[in-house]
Amino acid sequence: MNVITIDLELNKPSRQIIQLGYTINNVKTGHMIFSRCININPFEQLDPFIIELTGITQEQVDSGVSLFEAYEQMKKDITKNQTSPFCIQWGLDHYELRQQLGIPWDEYCFARRGIDVKALYQAYAMSKPQGKTVAGLSKALEVMGLEFAGRQHNALNDAVNTFKAFKALTDKMVKWDEITKVVNRGQ
Repeated sequence: MNVITIDLELNKPSRQIIQLGYTINNVKTGHMIFSRCININPFEQLDPFIIELTGITQEQVDSGVSLFEAYEQMKKDITKNQTSPFCIQWGLDHYELRQQLGIPWDEYCFARRGIDVKALYQAYAMSKPQGKTVAGLSKALEVMGLEFAGRQHNALNDAVNTFKAFKALTDKMVKWDEITKVVNRGQ
């Protein structure tokens, strides 16, 4: 099964989306099938703090596409790669995306319930003796013994690392080999 992991970068204080990053991965193998990062023109000036935090420049967003065009491109990639409608994210980015697009749920490309890896990580951490919950993706990966790849607050890098955290957590919960054996025995 293929799944999509998305991440958004937002401007301040408007919270307008300025970058959409996503990866499509095989959930069983963890193999990345496809990735894309799209700069989005918010038709406003970027906050200097956001430029510093993300590395996204005014020139990049000024030459970016509209949010709707970015969404349409993502939908094509989802269809082409036969991707599940259950979006994986760190936090609730797919709700923010739908809200800014103004699309009703019955027309949106994702199911209402996405998979929030941040909540999954928090539950995992709380279940461990002396488990510590953390807010940031980079810190969560560090606690799990994994390294953050790339620059933080880049939508594509954050999507890649969110899937890395998701895969590590689900591998701790589920032994895919055991499930495959049980399923194959039943056939």
